[in-house]
This record gives sequence, structure tokens and C-alpha cells, in this order.
Amino acid sequence: GYFGKLGMRNYHLRKNTKWCPSLNLDKLWTLVSEQTRLKYKDAKPEGKVPVIDLVKAGYYKLLGKGRLPKQP
Repeated sequence: GYFGKLGMRNYHLRKNTKWCPSLNLDKLWTLVSEQTRLKYKDAKPEGKVPVIDLVKAGYYKLLGKGRLPKQP
């Protein structure tokens, strides 16, 4: 083992602290099912929109690079 400050650094080591899968904005519609996409296809811009849970899909960060397509 290790003693002193080096031991504390190894004992309290947090693995995968930087692990944060990300998704780009233009791939956002791939998380929505086909029937949900068709349900909101003709919705007005000020109307209801689907709520997409990124954490449930396995992503923790949404990157703003790219354009949000109208609807694929």
C-alpha cells in the first residue's frame, strides 16, 4: 500500500470521473420513436413538443454543434 498523501490519492480514487457521453443536436431525433415523431409531425411551433430524456437514453450532455432539423 501507500502512506501519506499518495495513499490518500490512491485510496479515494474515483474512477471514470470524466465519463460523460455526449450527443450532437442534429442526432436528437434518433432518440424519438417513429410513432411519437408522427404524432408531433403537424404540431404548431407554439404547440406541444415531445420531451426527450437524454439520461434514460444513456447520454449526459447535449452538444450545440450542428442544426436541429425540422423533422427527419
